[in-house]
Amino acid sequence: MSPFAQTLLVPALKNILFATDFSPCSQAALPYLHAIAERYASTVHIIHVLAPEPQIGIPLDRLPELDTERNVAQADMNTLLAGRSFGDIAHTAIVERGQLWEVLAPFIKENSIDLIVLGTHGRRGLRKLVLGSVAEQVFRHATCPVLTVGPQATHEGAADTSFKTILFATDFFLRLPARLAICGVVGAS
Repeated sequence: MSPFAQTLLVPALKNILFATDFSPCSQAALPYLHAIAERYASTVHIIHVLAPEPQIGIPLDRLPELDTERNVAQADMNTLLAGRSFGDIAHTAIVERGQLWEVLAPFIKENSIDLIVLGTHGRRGLRKLVLGSVAEQVFRHATCPVLTVGPQATHEGAADTSFKTILFATDFFLRLPARLAICGVVGAS
């Protein structure tokens, strides 16, 4: 074998984090998540992060059963899990409250996450400025590859995890993790 022969690198995607807000944009990422998890026999960790409760001057003990927002989110999580998306894939699910990255960072580390998958709303301009971008916050801070599925992505080719077009953004100076983005038709040459 030639010393210049290329070594084929096969990614090990044992643990995938699926961050969801239960929106149609998050739902659009499911076919891609399922295909990747199935191909690599991955465990999928599903997480929904609720905004932190506002700080008030008087600390109150809050009973979990009275936390309507958490109850709604847990019901949405149960609905997601009851669907066909995770039936044959090893998975865990959690609903957590806090600042997004303060919740995700330790979770990523503790669970040795190899890939983060999330849908993006594709906000631009003033809407992005006012509402922010969760996807942008995740891929700016993540230490592992991030797959974002845009609102215009089709499900055509989702089951084929041998992607033909991958956008890899880098600045060539910082050691940033790979950023994967599916913005349009996947599998098109």
